[in-house]
Amino acid sequence: MLAVAGLAGAIVASAANLTVNGGTVQAGLDDTLTCDDSGVFVEAYGYEQAGNAVSSVRVGGIEGACVGNELHVTALDAAGNVLSESDLVVISSTTHTATFDSPVNATDLAKLQVAITS
Repeated sequence: MLAVAGLAGAIVASAANLTVNGGTVQAGLDDTLTCDDSGVFVEAYGYEQAGNAVSSVRVGGIEGACVGNELHVTALDAAGNVLSESDLVVISSTTHTATFDSPVNATDLAKLQVAITS
């Protein structure tokens, strides 16, 4: 199963949408995902003031049924270009922090794609 979420645009998923709630993170709904039918949201960003950079994102609202699946977050600019990605990590709780491979300039960050795969 693959679910994808974006900050500014529609959320795309494996033939479905994933609801994302909170802050400026918005988008869609899903009635076919097997582990999380209520969606996820961004709880916080790991912000490095010295470099005006985002180094991580904490994703919350992950349903318990997703524990054991993998989480992956991709940072995108306004044109949809990949700025950085997190490694695939096994979800161990309903809140998970994904750290980007390289910090993203906060000014360039326009969208996030959040994927939960089994």
